[in-house]
Amino acid sequence: MTNINAKATGPSGAPVTFSATATDIVDGTDPVTCDHNSGDTYPLGSTTVSCSSTDHAGNTSHASFTITVAETTAPSITLPGTITQEATGPSGAPVTFSATATDIVDGTDPVTCTPASGSTFALGSTTVNCSSTDAHGNTASGSFHITVQDTTAPVLALPTPITATATSTAGAPVTFSATATDIVDGTDPVTCTPASGSTFALGTATVTCTTSDLHSNTSTGSFTVTVNPGPVSTVKISPPTATTIVGSTPIQFTATSQDQFGNIRTGDTLTWSVVSGGGSISSTGLYTPGTTADTATITATDGSVSGTATITLNPGQVTSVTVSPSTVTLTSTQTQQFTATSQDQFGNIRTGDTLTWSVVSGGGSISSTGLYTPGTTAGTTVIAATDNSISGSAIVTANNPNTIVQNQGGANLKGDNLQFLNLSNFNLSGDNLKGVTLQGSDLQGANLSGANLAGANLQNVNLAGANLSGANLQGVNLSGANLQGANLKGANLQGTNLQNDNLLGADLQGNNLQGANLSGANLQNANLSGANLQGANLQNANISGANLTGANVHKANLQGTITSGITPSTLSGCLNNSVCQ
Repeated sequence: MTNINAKATGPSGAPVTFSATATDIVDGTDPVTCDHNSGDTYPLGSTTVSCSSTDHAGNTSHASFTITVAETTAPSITLPGTITQEATGPSGAPVTFSATATDIVDGTDPVTCTPASGSTFALGSTTVNCSSTDAHGNTASGSFHITVQDTTAPVLALPTPITATATSTAGAPVTFSATATDIVDGTDPVTCTPASGSTFALGTATVTCTTSDLHSNTSTGSFTVTVNPGPVSTVKISPPTATTIVGSTPIQFTATSQDQFGNIRTGDTLTWSVVSGGGSISSTGLYTPGTTADTATITATDGSVSGTATITLNPGQVTSVTVSPSTVTLTSTQTQQFTATSQDQFGNIRTGDTLTWSVVSGGGSISSTGLYTPGTTAGTTVIAATDNSISGSAIVTANNPNTIVQNQGGANLKGDNLQFLNLSNFNLSGDNLKGVTLQGSDLQGANLSGANLAGANLQNVNLAGANLSGANLQGVNLSGANLQGANLKGANLQGTNLQNDNLLGADLQGNNLQGANLSGANLQNANLSGANLQGANLQNANISGANLTGANVHKANLQGTITSGITPSTLSGCLNNSVCQ
């Protein structure tokens, strides 16, 4: 029989089939019996199979053969596919993997790989070779690739938002530091736009920075640089000047705060106010004109710094015209210069208007400048001044002075209105002029001796050189009158108003001036000998050089009175007191 060699199919060996036959010259064929059966699993190694056959005559034959089971199959190795790993540093990256081997006999066998799992693999592709040998020396080998790559971008380190203060109108130069770190390169250069050290304009700018590593991985980042104006240096108001009409619509002003370089500050809170003139202004700069024509000054204040603007408030449209004087009495030989004032609804005086003068009723004529010339007939005349369609008027009473001239003394003119008449050198001696109005009239050199002028209005009358000796001037209003060189000897001036009168060198010898008002009067070198000045008001009067011999100054008010050249004994008890004892 022929020996059989079989390949193991497992740890138990291998199933082996065989055929054994016997031939006989008589029987032809005889059955064969073996001590191992065909199809049994035969262990690894050699097994001897013994067989025998007996014919019908009892003749027996014996034979044997060897079945050898051997392991000749290498292990089966299982390896990873290509592994791609991200670098963790300049040297690459540690990579772990699993490689196994199975064997039909051993079950599993160890695998050896080079480089081993857990090794640090350099950047790029590395071939890993692996092999496994079973217990019977059968070896299998294989390989795979590990690729270490750098796809991680560098990490930028950028400043936090930067705030700077302007150093010029262009803004401010700003320096900063920007860096980049990379797991492979370590550090990489950074490019920023605008670059560090650039001059940044006012406002907020974005700085964009970029870095790339050696494997072209790029990172981009940004931060902001804000340049603010410096502290407020000036405040400018717009418009700086304005012209409007009283009581008209409001004007909107705006204010701009600037630093020392003229850079505009935003977000500041400004305080508005009217510092002079009329009107009002809101917290937002809305100015409302007042009703008085003048120049207003407004301010806008930022901290301690202010800006100003001026507003010229002109009068409104004319609503009234006032003529001055409103009433006047003239003789046919006198003229009167009138003036007219145009005013708006708030009483503001308009200037520069052209007024038209006219005689509305009565006689006489008036020039384009307001000079009125009476006619030849006595009576009442109404004159008017017109500004556009608005008019004002005055009344002129024309008197004929000949009615006075014809009465050469002793006439009864009680209560007459004789104001602004030219009565110079007239003879009015002994006339009854009680309560008469002679305001503004010219009586220079007139003869009024013995006349009764009690209660008369002689305000601003020119009585220079007039003869008033023995006249009754009790209670007369002589304020502002010119009495220089007048003869007032023996006149009754009790309670008379002589305030601010010019009595330079006047003769007041023996006059009754009890309680008279002589405040501010000029009595320089006047003759007051024997005069009664009891209780008279001489406050601020000038009596220097006056003759006060025998005068009664009991309780007279000499406060502020000029007394130079007065004999001290004359005013004994007065000079150190405001009121004489």
